[in-house]
Amino acid sequence: MNKLKEYRIVKGLTQFELAKRSNINPADISKIETGIIARPYAKWRKAIAEVLGVSESEVFLEVK
Repeated sequence: MNKLKEYRIVKGLTQFELAKRSNINPADISKIETGIIARPYAKWRKAIAEVLGVSESEVFLEVK
């Protein structure tokens, strides 16, 4: 489970903006948010967390 959509909305970003800033395909951002991609690549998690300004474990609850 992840809180990506919640954090993205709080930061005022669209899926497209988050994708562009994290260098991830927008379709993959959508799949991560909906759970189709349940375990995103480590480099994706890191990039997303950096853009959102939070730790990976805050966004991706399965990361310890």
